[in-house]
Amino acid sequence: MESSLEKNLQLKLSRLGYFLVYKKNVPSTIDLAAGINNKNIPCAIIAAHQTRGVGRYGHTWHDKKGGSILMTIIENDYFFKKITPALLAQLFVLSCCLTLGRITKNKNIKIKWPNDLVIDDKKLGGVLTDCASRKDATLISLGLNVRDSHVKNSSFLQSLSEKELDRANLIGDILAGWKKDKKSFEKKWKNNDCASYTKLWTNKSSLIGRNIQLLQDDVRQVSGEVKSTPLGGGLTIKAQGRTIKIKLGDYLPGSIIINN
Repeated sequence: MESSLEKNLQLKLSRLGYFLVYKKNVPSTIDLAAGINNKNIPCAIIAAHQTRGVGRYGHTWHDKKGGSILMTIIENDYFFKKITPALLAQLFVLSCCLTLGRITKNKNIKIKWPNDLVIDDKKLGGVLTDCASRKDATLISLGLNVRDSHVKNSSFLQSLSEKELDRANLIGDILAGWKKDKKSFEKKWKNNDCASYTKLWTNKSSLIGRNIQLLQDDVRQVSGEVKSTPLGGGLTIKAQGRTIKIKLGDYLPGSIIINN
């Protein structure tokens, strides 16, 4: 089955201009990025299983072999060096959200700030970016539950679709959508006209209008209603009559607890 997956991926990704590196087992797809020759970029590193998958703030990403999309793409578009890693991550997760919504015909796939994919507040996947490890390229990593989820407060994509979801097709569709969206956004960014993407981001936010608590070390740091989550930025919260702006860099390892 995995050999068939690799062949299908090779065909789909070559059409999109991506060099494929496929592994059955790796500590993390991110670990392989440093060894990819520049001539093979853009590249997609894909694994069936990770033994030390990486989440935000060094948290571990857990997966069951063959049940997830585990991917790091290496891009050498000069444009990515001009925008912040936070904006890049949120553009990629927005593109994924729109693509997966079309595939499953489910409009309730949302984005939990800063860059998690969720359904009914249960995590489907997440995105990480790294613009510093390679001077010649940018890394974008995606972990997505497809066939199962054995982690608390999480869900998986197959539960949203009546038809059988094929990982090779999903990856091909995600990268095709990304290729189209990044070209569109770059054009709008250069023309200082990102309003349409800002609107899409706002519409897909799972937090706007809801009461949340931001925790660190299980201690509440701030509590209030989320008023906005600007694309590429932090959170604006209304708490006890005050407006509190939380920057991405201020959000230390912790949790967002949704009260309603």
